[in-house]
Amino acid sequence: MDQLLRLRGVIGQALEKSRQEKLIGNSLEARVTLKCDRKTLGSASKEELEEFFILSDLIIEDADEVSASVEKTPYAKCARCWRHRETVGQSTIHPDLCDRCESVVTTK
Repeated sequence: MDQLLRLRGVIGQALEKSRQEKLIGNSLEARVTLKCDRKTLGSASKEELEEFFILSDLIIEDADEVSASVEKTPYAKCARCWRHRETVGQSTIHPDLCDRCESVVTTK
């Protein structure tokens, strides 16, 4: 857990720099590329890490040195979860929702 918290600090610094440069407004608008030793991530899935780091899009690259870079995500914002996802706009029934949120609102 300490390693994940350290990585969250590295990501947080990169996000703050991007906010100051007006590249993004908040972390959910960011696509973060995290370079680190994959072993430090343990068995966490990409989706779990995105939730832990409060990101819409996380790219993980194996590297010896830890670093994070930020760019604005190209995806639209989901009206329900506010995450920017590739699947927003693909549904004809709920075009403003991502696939995950659409499955939640259509499940009875």
